[in-house]
This record gives sequence, structure tokens and C-alpha cells, in this order.
Amino acid sequence: MEEFEIIDGFKEKLKEIAEFLEGKKKELVLETVTNQYGEEIPKKTLVWKEGEVVLREIACWGSSDLGLGSCRCINHEPISETGLNNRGVIDYLKDYIERLAEKEIEKYDNKEKLKEIAEEIKRILEDFS
Repeated sequence: MEEFEIIDGFKEKLKEIAEFLEGKKKELVLETVTNQYGEEIPKKTLVWKEGEVVLREIACWGSSDLGLGSCRCINHEPISETGLNNRGVIDYLKDYIERLAEKEIEKYDNKEKLKEIAEEIKRILEDFS
């Protein structure tokens, strides 16, 4: 039953999100990118820092430190951090879950049922907004 596999996969991701929001997990990787060495590196990450959530994302797409190119990032940082308010955190999490749902929908034949599940998750997230 592929429906249950999907639901279990979502449950696991939602559990990770809950652990992050509770502070049990210090980072939540939202997106990754493959560097020139074939390694998956975080593109966007939510991070707990000094009791607040910040968005950490790649700032220099040519950074040698990140394996993206030859820039030594002498006059700038390879990664930027931006503080987020509660609304910002919810918006990033909502986008993250929607992307996860879309990826799962593409994998399976029963797309209508999966779309229903994705819509239900979106409705739940709207309640937090």
C-alpha cells in the first residue's frame, strides 16, 4: 500500500519539524544542492541560534569552502544568516512541506489520494498562520 508509505514518510518529516520547533533538533535542512565534488550540501537551513531561529543560506555560489568554485570568500562570508520572526519560520516550513509533498506525489501512481493528503497538510499549516 503506497499510501501508507507516503503517510509514514510525511510523519517522519513532520516529526523532524516538531523536534526542531521544540528545540530538540538544532538544525533543519530545507534544501540542498550538489557541489562540484558530488556532495549534497545545505542550501537553506533553519538553525536555532541564541534562542531564535535564523535562516542560514549560501551567499557565495563560487565558494571554495563549500566546494562550489574557486572563490576564497576573503571579503565576504560564504554563508549568510537572517533572523526570522514566527511568521517567517512558518512560511519557510510551509514551503518545505509543500515541496516534500510534490516530490512524493511525483513518485506514485495514486496521485489524487496524495494530492488530498498534501491539501490536508496545507490546511493544517494554514491554521498556524
